[in-house]
Amino acid sequence: MKIIVRLLMWLAICAQILIAQDIPRTLYVLNGLGQTISTMNLESKAIDNNISTVGSVPNRIYSHNNYVYVVNSVPDGITAIDPVRLMCAVAVGSI
Repeated sequence: MKIIVRLLMWLAICAQILIAQDIPRTLYVLNGLGQTISTMNLESKAIDNNISTVGSVPNRIYSHNNYVYVVNSVPDGITAIDPVRLMCAVAVGSI
């Protein structure tokens, strides 16, 4: 049983490494007045403006578990963005 658990943990780690390798090093920027997010590929220096719409007053941006999360004050909630497809995956709250 311990071997199976260790194998599953190892596979999960390898899967996350493979997924992370598909996403280039990227800087995510909130466009507060535009209510959108822009990105800059840190390897090629390419900029993509307004890749996804967020709340009216976005105020924080975080990256965790292969998603980018935006905390919105108006309307209050969180927007989760899939960085591979560059689109909103889910919005939670009153968005």
